[in-house]
Amino acid sequence: MCGRRRIGRRIVRTLLAPIVLTLLLSSFALTAAERPPRSSQRSVRASVPDHKISPLKARRTSHTKALQQAARTPKFVTQDDQAFFSTDEILTHESCDSCSNNRFGCDSFCNRRWLNFEFLMGWQQSRNLPPLVTNDTLDQPATTVHFGNEQIGDRARVGARFDIGTWLGRQKCWGAGIRFFTLGNQASNFELDAESNLVFGRPFLDVSDELTSPLQEILLINDPTQGITGNVAISSDSQIHNTDVYFRRRLVRSCCNTIDFLVGYQNSWIQEDLTIQSTSTAPVIPGPGEATLNLRDSFDVSNEFNGTLLGVAGRFQRRNLTCEALAKVGLGNMQSTVTIQGQTTRDTGGGPLVEPGGGLLARSTNIGRFTREEFSIVPELQVKLIYELNACVALTLGYSAIWWTEAGQVADQLDPLLASNLSFPATGTQSPGFNFQPSTFWVQTINAGLQMRF
Repeated sequence: MCGRRRIGRRIVRTLLAPIVLTLLLSSFALTAAERPPRSSQRSVRASVPDHKISPLKARRTSHTKALQQAARTPKFVTQDDQAFFSTDEILTHESCDSCSNNRFGCDSFCNRRWLNFEFLMGWQQSRNLPPLVTNDTLDQPATTVHFGNEQIGDRARVGARFDIGTWLGRQKCWGAGIRFFTLGNQASNFELDAESNLVFGRPFLDVSDELTSPLQEILLINDPTQGITGNVAISSDSQIHNTDVYFRRRLVRSCCNTIDFLVGYQNSWIQEDLTIQSTSTAPVIPGPGEATLNLRDSFDVSNEFNGTLLGVAGRFQRRNLTCEALAKVGLGNMQSTVTIQGQTTRDTGGGPLVEPGGGLLARSTNIGRFTREEFSIVPELQVKLIYELNACVALTLGYSAIWWTEAGQVADQLDPLLASNLSFPATGTQSPGFNFQPSTFWVQTINAGLQMRF
């Protein structure tokens, strides 16, 4: 059995050995006949190791690469660009050379995150106050108005805006950010005392029941001719804050120009208040002695908006100069709260005594806390020019405007006739009354600041 196997192996070796040798020689001859020059062999060997690819496969690969390189247009992309940008960004990167140079490239390495800080010079819708301090009743043609019957709060005020955010991926398709702005507290103050030697008081329309018809009156605070001395102080404040938390989705990207869609949450807070306080001292008739009368009226209005934010932001760059535009709108609920307080304190020598009924313009008929909720629309526009100092730092200058509908202002919550029912409890005419008066409140700003990308 073993002998038969040995004889079979010998026969196979004898037949196969000439065949294998013939194939090897034929292959070597064919390779030698078609082998390229020695310089070409070096280039092939340098690019493809001999121990991995056979000579025949190396020849075919060399010809295929040559045809592919001749058919396509070469692209010049640096190693840093390949490490940072995605495939789509690499393909569009060289087109940005037409609108930006290398130093201010729109695809620079430091535009993953942004931080914008701006100083604001802003103006808001003014408050129209009725006559609050005069020298005589309002029905006299020669009456002088010391304070009121004018607009207040229309002076320029300073503020600040922050906008910080980041792209959520290297392709910069989705981003998230927080945007906040505030205008500092603006106070309008007025004071007048006995040292002025002026006759002044607080006008009102007396609608008490004991009168047959309403009568224009004035509560004298200072009148040297009658021995009445006193002072009056009026203050009005206003504060504005706005916060946006948003996501942004890149819709269009062409060269260095982009258009993004914004969606998020918006919160706004607008607060105004008005306080009128007066103190007067007059001789008691019949004497002797003096009586001191102190009155305080306080009106406070706060508006809080909560809603959905929708908008579009565009960026258009030409070398180191860029224009940014923002158009957005907030849709949601405006909650307005009005708080009215009044107090009268009289001292006739036996100590101060708080009288019921409230003050002069804040009486039992309108004192309280009132809340109103309505659907509100808050549009905003912003345009900004950006001058890039380098790829990561730029200076900005722009303009913005924002409106709030269904907002309340403190001056609108006063009884426009300054009517007061001095009886307590009030009977008959319920005045001053409360009737919420909404309006559209706006703010305009000029912005200058610094933009950083990192």
